[in-house]
Amino acid sequence: FDELVAFRLCAAGAAAREDFVEAYGQQEAALGAFHRAFQESGADWLVPALHAVDHALRLIALRADTQLRARSEKGDKLQEAARALNKSFMITITDRAPLESSKKWGSLAVINELFKIYFKLNNLRLCTNLIRAVDGTGFPPFDEFPTAQKVTYKFYVGRLSMLNTNFRLAEEQLLYAFAHCPKHSVKNKRLCLMYLVPTRLVLGHFANPRLLDKYGLAHFKPLCRAVAQGDVRAFNEHKETHQSMYIEQGIYLIVERAKTVVYRNLFRKMHAIVGSSKLS
Repeated sequence: FDELVAFRLCAAGAAAREDFVEAYGQQEAALGAFHRAFQESGADWLVPALHAVDHALRLIALRADTQLRARSEKGDKLQEAARALNKSFMITITDRAPLESSKKWGSLAVINELFKIYFKLNNLRLCTNLIRAVDGTGFPPFDEFPTAQKVTYKFYVGRLSMLNTNFRLAEEQLLYAFAHCPKHSVKNKRLCLMYLVPTRLVLGHFANPRLLDKYGLAHFKPLCRAVAQGDVRAFNEHKETHQSMYIEQGIYLIVERAKTVVYRNLFRKMHAIVGSSKLS
């Protein structure tokens, strides 16, 4: 562990000088040293330390890429961090120790770190193998992982399901994340709702206005109202007004899909007025 400590101290020193490119190199070396010690020791009690080193590497990689782009250089440290964290994933997921002392209990936190990187890099196809590992027969019981790790996992799988237009599954996963997120974590609960509201909108379910007000998502209220009332003009105007924000949040195409529900509700209103499904 001497090598690990030396690299970690160098990384901390470089970060204190705000030289995050140098800090990344030292932190990556620290993780490599940790991997060697972790594999040789066979000790599952080192899992929390692995999580700390992995987490720090991702954060430093983000800062390093920002510095590199400011110099008009290629920011590729986050991609390098993904490769390094994949080794953490393989070490934990392939451990053959008995389940009660297995390093597999460290895999979900690593998966969540990789999710955050893949979403940032917009390389979502790489999430598939991670989900397959969690769904595999050799994975520890999901319910026995810490709540924070389960919520993070469900949040990202829910977003991925939403983007793959599997809205029923997305609703299930995002509802789980929202319901199990602690009440004091207002920012995280708001984040869950940011994707849950448009997902449920496509399914024809509308958010409670008081809930939207509580979490600072009042901009969804006129959208829900337009969909519920079958008001095509109001829907289009709202979508155009908030287009940039919805694109930035990655939900614009999901909001667009809600137009089908708008037309469905419009036709229902017309049928109620005319009294027939046939239009002359």
